[in-house]
Amino acid sequence: AMKATRGKVRGPVVFGLPLLVWTLRSVPLAEPTQVEYPQVRLQATETMSGFLNTWREDRAVDIGFLCALDGKTHFHATHVLDADLFFFSAPEAWPRDAPPGAPVPLAELRAWI
Repeated sequence: AMKATRGKVRGPVVFGLPLLVWTLRSVPLAEPTQVEYPQVRLQATETMSGFLNTWREDRAVDIGFLCALDGKTHFHATHVLDADLFFFSAPEAWPRDAPPGAPVPLAELRAWI
């Protein structure tokens, strides 16, 4: 785990990222870390956000991004990203009464699973 010694961070740091954040931010986060904290060995790992919640609870990751906090308040967190999510299907398999482009309520998606 990362340690602060005389104001310098050093050692291994396990950084957990959900797939969306991994795709968008892994390299832009890693490069400045190597420059600003040369004694840090950043190990980025990608998984589903639900697993990251568990890994954080088990202290298997030091820092990371979560898609939802699920009422967790025993660690510091800040909102960093809003993302659009799009539903798609082949035209002949469109499962909705509403036309393509209309919002899809999450409750409706749950009914399809």
